[in-house]
Amino acid sequence: MDRSRRARASLELEHLEARDTPAVADIAVEKTDGLAAMREGSSTTYTIRVTNNGPDAVSNVTIDDPFPLFPFNTKSWFASGISGATVNQTTGTGPLTILANLPVGGVVQISASLFVFPRSGGTLVNTVTATLAPGDTDPNPANNSATDRTDVGATVIPDGPGGTLYAVGSDSAAGHVVAYLAGTGQLVHSFLPFAGYQGAVRVATGDVTGDGFDDIVVGTGPGAPPHVKVFDGRSLREVASFMAFDPAFRGGVFVAAARFNPSPLGTSAPHNEGQVVVGADAGALPHVRVFSVVSGRAFPNTPLSSFLAYDASFRGGVRVAAGDLDGQLGDELVTAPGVGVPAHVKAFHYSGATVASFYAFEQTFQGGAFVAVGNVDGTGGGEIIVGANQGPPRVQIFDGTGSTERAQFLAFDGGFPGGVRVGSVDRNRDGRADLVLGAGPGAGPHVRVLSGDSLAALDSFFAFGQAFNGGVFVG
Repeated sequence: MDRSRRARASLELEHLEARDTPAVADIAVEKTDGLAAMREGSSTTYTIRVTNNGPDAVSNVTIDDPFPLFPFNTKSWFASGISGATVNQTTGTGPLTILANLPVGGVVQISASLFVFPRSGGTLVNTVTATLAPGDTDPNPANNSATDRTDVGATVIPDGPGGTLYAVGSDSAAGHVVAYLAGTGQLVHSFLPFAGYQGAVRVATGDVTGDGFDDIVVGTGPGAPPHVKVFDGRSLREVASFMAFDPAFRGGVFVAAARFNPSPLGTSAPHNEGQVVVGADAGALPHVRVFSVVSGRAFPNTPLSSFLAYDASFRGGVRVAAGDLDGQLGDELVTAPGVGVPAHVKAFHYSGATVASFYAFEQTFQGGAFVAVGNVDGTGGGEIIVGANQGPPRVQIFDGTGSTERAQFLAFDGGFPGGVRVGSVDRNRDGRADLVLGAGPGAGPHVRVLSGDSLAALDSFFAFGQAFNGGVFVG
């Protein structure tokens, strides 16, 4: 055999040997439903991620999750490939078994929705496993499966402390937002959400993107177009940015994060993502709009709903909040008016249908109000928290219908006339909402966190420099 033929044969042999060499790939599996505990008779959505960390691409990876037969009575799932990954089946019901092709860096993401039988209890233990094709090798098999445990009972407790945030936005001229982890109070984000803007920033937190981790929703104050943004709570990546109303409106907006329809089972679309609620501030009609967020994008030109919370003659602004008031799946929307009318608090279905209506404080008080929703006793539906916008920093807590006042107190020293802004978070991780209270203009940027049921002090701090006295928003 001459030298050139021997060289060609050697090259062909090398190519064949390379082609037949088994792949080596570190396949990592993650799974969570964002909950440490859930109510019996409710539903949950698991997010599953299968990632190929290399060094080789792999084909025919089996992803398997049998789901327990009991206490689940409905199971549906949706799968998609990211960064070049593909799957042989994108949707189904019942046990999950699919094949995936994963390039290096490729990810398969699965949303699995499950409904739990009423009157069931205990701990759900649910495991997903990724198995390489025969002959392929994983150098780190310990991360080829992931197990999520969720207690089923009477309360809802998010996974933590890493999944739940609360945020503070500066009023006045700073344009600054800070965010903290519930459970620890650790500062995790400090940023200016609107480049070149130094006005007020209204804030809210909630899992808008549906990944089990709270995100940060921000809106501009007076003097700027009605700009709303959503930032990923883990990475602070901007995932949505839109004008909530006509850009010519410069009166400011208030924002809330909601899960109005968190798990419509039997659909193939990503269905565990949330919504953004926006209320127009003073100078406009008392307009509320609800925006859908799908795959990290808000659709500003096609709001899920749009309605007037109060009579069209009122132009004092509308403040918004969202939360579960009735103990049923899905949030309700709560509003309070700004300055100029009594503190008429309303609760709505997200379509705009009124489900509760009452007055906070005395009807002679027309200084405006702020609202929040939180389940302060950990049972049934949540409560409505109301803070006075002006005058003494009065806070009232009502049941979800507004028919019963649960508590009334001053958030700060009674001599402080700047009002109080209200929010809620499970700060001490006991399954009950706690109160986040921010001082209005005229004092330092003081934030207090009180136990929702006992009103005991849990935390007290200045969110910004003590010289700043323009007031803070909380959410």
